[in-house]
Amino acid sequence: MKEIIFDNLVIAISDIAIFFEYADEEVLDSDASIEMMEQLSMRLKAMSEDDKKSVSDKFREVSVKYDDEQRKLFVFNLPDALGLE
Repeated sequence: MKEIIFDNLVIAISDIAIFFEYADEEVLDSDASIEMMEQLSMRLKAMSEDDKKSVSDKFREVSVKYDDEQRKLFVFNLPDALGLE
């Protein structure tokens, strides 16, 4: 996969995860948010070990693109939160 495509896919997953994590309950039901994060985790954990490592490394690499420190740390820790490591 081209690196730019891989970067953009991981950033898109990060943005979705940030939305699920930080959306106000008036915008998104917390149970629905948790369910979707679990679904995301399940799909990503189905990858090969090498692919999980590549995706984990890419989450950490793209985390620096977020200006907000809380979101930067959230994305950096996504591999662990999603059970990829």
